[in-house]
Amino acid sequence: MIRQHSRLLIACLIVLVGFGLRVYRLDNKDVWWDEGWGMVLARMPLGESLRQTASDEHPPLYYWSLHIWRQMAGERPFAVRFPSVLAGTVILVVLYRVGRRMGGTQVGLLAALLLALNRFHIAWSQEVKMYAQASLLSLASFWYLLRWVSPQRRCPAVLGYGLAALGAIFSHYLGLLVVAAQGLAGLWWGVEQALKRQPGAGRRLAGWLALQAALAALVAPWGLYLIYGAPHPEFTASPPLPRALYLQVVATVLTVGMSIQLDRYLPAVGLMLLASLAWLPYMRSRRPLLSLGSRALALVLLLPLLLIYLLAWVPTAKLYAPKFDSRYLLLLTPLAMLSLAWGLGQWQRGLSRWRGGRTAARVLAGLVLLIQVSLLPGYYQFREKTADFVTLMHSLNNLAGPQDGIVVYTDRDWPVFAYYKQVGIEWAGIPSQANLTPAEVASRIDPVATRHRAIWVVVSPDSVRLDPQRTILERLAQHYPLAADLQFGQYRLLLFTAEARVLTELQSPHQPDTRLEVSIPSTPGLRFLGYDLPVREITPGYYFPIDLYWASPPRMGRFKWQLQFLNRTNRLMRQTSGDLNDQTNFVHTALPISAQWESGEYHLQVVVASEQAGSPAVTIPLAAVTVRNNTQLSEPPVRIDNPLAANFGKLIWLDGSSTLPGRLSPGETLAVTLYWRVQAAPLVNYTVFVHLVGSQINPANGNFLWGQIDQWPVNGRGPTSGWFGDQTISDPYHVELSPDAPSGVYRVEVGLYDASSGVRLPVSAANGEATDYVNLGTLVVP
Repeated sequence: MIRQHSRLLIACLIVLVGFGLRVYRLDNKDVWWDEGWGMVLARMPLGESLRQTASDEHPPLYYWSLHIWRQMAGERPFAVRFPSVLAGTVILVVLYRVGRRMGGTQVGLLAALLLALNRFHIAWSQEVKMYAQASLLSLASFWYLLRWVSPQRRCPAVLGYGLAALGAIFSHYLGLLVVAAQGLAGLWWGVEQALKRQPGAGRRLAGWLALQAALAALVAPWGLYLIYGAPHPEFTASPPLPRALYLQVVATVLTVGMSIQLDRYLPAVGLMLLASLAWLPYMRSRRPLLSLGSRALALVLLLPLLLIYLLAWVPTAKLYAPKFDSRYLLLLTPLAMLSLAWGLGQWQRGLSRWRGGRTAARVLAGLVLLIQVSLLPGYYQFREKTADFVTLMHSLNNLAGPQDGIVVYTDRDWPVFAYYKQVGIEWAGIPSQANLTPAEVASRIDPVATRHRAIWVVVSPDSVRLDPQRTILERLAQHYPLAADLQFGQYRLLLFTAEARVLTELQSPHQPDTRLEVSIPSTPGLRFLGYDLPVREITPGYYFPIDLYWASPPRMGRFKWQLQFLNRTNRLMRQTSGDLNDQTNFVHTALPISAQWESGEYHLQVVVASEQAGSPAVTIPLAAVTVRNNTQLSEPPVRIDNPLAANFGKLIWLDGSSTLPGRLSPGETLAVTLYWRVQAAPLVNYTVFVHLVGSQINPANGNFLWGQIDQWPVNGRGPTSGWFGDQTISDPYHVELSPDAPSGVYRVEVGLYDASSGVRLPVSAANGEATDYVNLGTLVVP
């Protein structure tokens, strides 16, 4: 037995571990669509957000709590994600109490530890989403259900259950399924107790039914408002998962906490499922707590899963988007870990009767914990922040004036734009599904151009897909000339205006994120004020961006600044420079990171020097930053089956590819590997395209493409700006041929383009031809 003080110490350590895993690298991930939309709702007044959520797929409680939280803690990613961290940590305490009540101290501690280490739960405890809160409140309602059995303090248990159940329902609609399953479990147990004529059973059953009726009455007004008071788009169902695949996804997520590469985890899933079954006999226990608890656990784990699967077959719906997503299972994950811990406890109790059985049970529990721990490094390894869009928004917030306009082109990720936008100026989005006819383009651009003398355009990679002819930019150019074109990785920031603009001059006062005021002695009034550093660590293939802030006096002399990137031995790895004048108070710059560089700590510093001879330079240390070099670029074979000699922009050679198949049937996938050789280190992250081009037009897209894939090299993990001279790279692709592809001969075309502009790299072939793609060969579709 574990003594009380030891039990409390272990429980506290588990909670601290869980908190540490959830807060670690919390802000080291880009804000994504759902998080941006959550912040849009949280910024609304409470009444407006209530009306908006009634038209959405989620209820308002989480957004109300986030609305209050952001007013106290601010809106930085760390701050707005922290409520989910708190919910994901407090739930460990509740799960410990639930497990201890049902299976003893060891079961409670093990359940809390399993959840603390669960990769799936950690991931959704680091998001601006309602899942962690809904999960906590769902488990709290389960805890109060267990307390309801006890004859003492029943009124507080009923009140606590009601509040927790309502909180779960109004945090996420799937909480309603959990509460319904608990209601059935209480009814099942209560009817059985009444039939056995247990003392007070009839009164408890009547009280339970009254509690369920009260919950229904409190939820009903919201349901009526949803149906009759709020407008709803009609959601079209996604194809439901096949039953076997659905069961495999559910089993894998609720055991090892993974929703991808399912077959890889089959042995671990089987082991955990087997371990989880040992508590089922308690459903026939004569002890009220164990009987009710085990039935509630079984129903909560099974009934919502069944209903989620059945709802996915609804063809259309107005209150629910009938599609399955693994994140819905987060509400069940704590009870899945309880099931596993309770089952392991029962295995230990049963095997302890045999010689060596207790050791075997402990080994089984150790294997389960080892599986959980082994999955964590992979999660944190890919929790990376890419600063392209963040730094673009920094520059836009600094440079846009109050009378300017903004066009978001396209607005597929408009909630992310809305989250980062600080300047209070008008913006318009080009919908990602728009049909850009000349009339449609004019209707979207002309009103913005007539209201503003300067228009900023945020160009996303998606604009190439929507508008390959760049009709939006051509229409803007009919109103104002292009005054600036700034590159931010995959994004561009364009300025159309006839006014004279200096892009090193702030349009409104801004304070740097990090204040570091340093005066330049040779020129009174010239001061370095500080910097913005959106990321503190980065991987090769991306840019280390930084914004520098200055105070420049009138009629100052000519100065130059240099931003230097040094390794731990103070060796200069990269540098960039620019001029300082009396109009300079803001500079954005970025340094590409090479795959040649080792992982570790590097240092940034600014050097300021006058162009006058004899003036000493001033060196300003900025910050220590981290490079994480996870680059894994495989080498090509000694002999290339399909040799080529194509030079892309005098930067990259395509030496050849793997052998193409002679035939490919519709619906089949072409597997081809490209072999690149670097001539000069590229400074842009180019996108590779592999196209299957037929002789007939594809009616689905209006061109000759019947199969294509566009992505960064090496499945997105080998961006070209990280490549270095004389490097050779093996780059695999899998391109599906359309099931509707007609018979004929198809070309396999390959090329490179800048996703922010759509401009392809020119190709010089060995035969002297100049094109913007390479023909790898042909294949026959029967």
